[in-house]
Amino acid sequence: MTTSFPRSLTVALASLLLLTAFLTQPLLAANQAVMTVGGKKTVFANIIAVPGDSYGEKRTIVLATMQKLPADALAKVRDKDAEDNNDPEIRQNYLKAVFDEQGEIRCCVGRGPNTSFTTRSPEMKAELKLVDNRAKGLVTLVERGDFPKNINLSFDVPYGVTAAPEKPAAPPGPVKPTVTGTFLGNGKPARLAYITIFPTEPFNAEEAVLILFSEKDHSKKKNPWIAASFGDFGNALILRCHLTGGIFGCEVSHVAHEKRGFSSIGSINMVEFDTAGGNLRGQVSTDGEQEFFGETWEVDLQFAAPLPAETLKGLAKTDAPAKPADTPAPSVPTEKPAQPKPSVPKLSVYDVVLPKGATDTQYKQLVEQFTFKCPAKVPAAATEMTSSLQAKGWQKEGSDLVTPKSAILKRKRGAATLTIMIKPEGAGSRFTIFTEGLNWEKRGGDAKESPPADPDDLDIDAEINKALDEIRKIKIDF
Repeated sequence: MTTSFPRSLTVALASLLLLTAFLTQPLLAANQAVMTVGGKKTVFANIIAVPGDSYGEKRTIVLATMQKLPADALAKVRDKDAEDNNDPEIRQNYLKAVFDEQGEIRCCVGRGPNTSFTTRSPEMKAELKLVDNRAKGLVTLVERGDFPKNINLSFDVPYGVTAAPEKPAAPPGPVKPTVTGTFLGNGKPARLAYITIFPTEPFNAEEAVLILFSEKDHSKKKNPWIAASFGDFGNALILRCHLTGGIFGCEVSHVAHEKRGFSSIGSINMVEFDTAGGNLRGQVSTDGEQEFFGETWEVDLQFAAPLPAETLKGLAKTDAPAKPADTPAPSVPTEKPAQPKPSVPKLSVYDVVLPKGATDTQYKQLVEQFTFKCPAKVPAAATEMTSSLQAKGWQKEGSDLVTPKSAILKRKRGAATLTIMIKPEGAGSRFTIFTEGLNWEKRGGDAKESPPADPDDLDIDAEINKALDEIRKIKIDF
């Protein structure tokens, strides 16, 4: 028997289904894009619309990025084929929607965490209107299967780059550092109350920062991220990321983990990232629980903190108006200017004295450590190293721990520190020395330095985890 429903009920059910579908979509701001690919979500707050071209036909390119695109990169986007799915000039994650002259969607190109795609799916819903030199519209897509995608883009922005730019508002000043959200280890929550952003070395020729989250105040410690990975400031999370939001380093230190202080970057993603106004605001997430050698962890944190002065200098615009040439200089200064203190050059890492017979020396600038082998056994090697360093002005910091099977020595000279780990190896011993405050620049006679690794080939997680394992083994012996 076939059951029929009144037309009014059928219409009502259809309307309810449409309303449900609408309510389950993320609510977007007037200009925002949310892209989820393979379970990894990225939020883009910077959207532009520019004219383009594809095989002689007019196109409109709507581009969504985390950070504002530099002018030279934008020029390259405009000058190339609008539907090109290879965009190396956009050195960050992005979403690009391309429309034809009639306002019909041609394709969407995206780059997210560890993935990229181009889609011309018939399931994609989009519209574009060009009115009064503005581009208005939206793009939505829900795609299931082996490579699921969810795209929601809403925009109402000036069209092209000919519109007069709005006068920028005065910078609001440094924000109060804040961090909220979830940090779990083996299902147990941990509190992260402090956050600081530090400058760090560029990676793959891109400017970068280090973000340190910790349970306890780390502000009085120099280079606190090293101590944080071993639990000196309670629970901690240490991230290294480009100024475009890409994460290339992650250390997790949770009190519930047996393997505390491990490194893992494949599971964590920068959802939001904005450096406007000299402050960094963002969200970082693992998109659920992750596993690391039998232990679980999960992160979903919202944060804000001032960028370091060194990073701000790199971001500063160079088009500031010059001082007028006819500005008269005072003939007699009202106060004698203070003489700058002569800078004290940093000690070179290559001047750290090594024991007699040291071999297989390897210098690793990226993690600021070096290793070598010594023919003497652990106690004798520790004694010789102590005497040699003392002769060069290195002072003992804390108590030495020396046994036949392992040794830990800490030494300080000026602003430089050494943490020396010694373990048996064969008939002799092996040294691992962690450094702070040393100069790592090569000099003409420093032939003993090992060749630098190509950053693209270097497994940072493996390097850090290997070093941490060495320290854990030594601690266990005591």
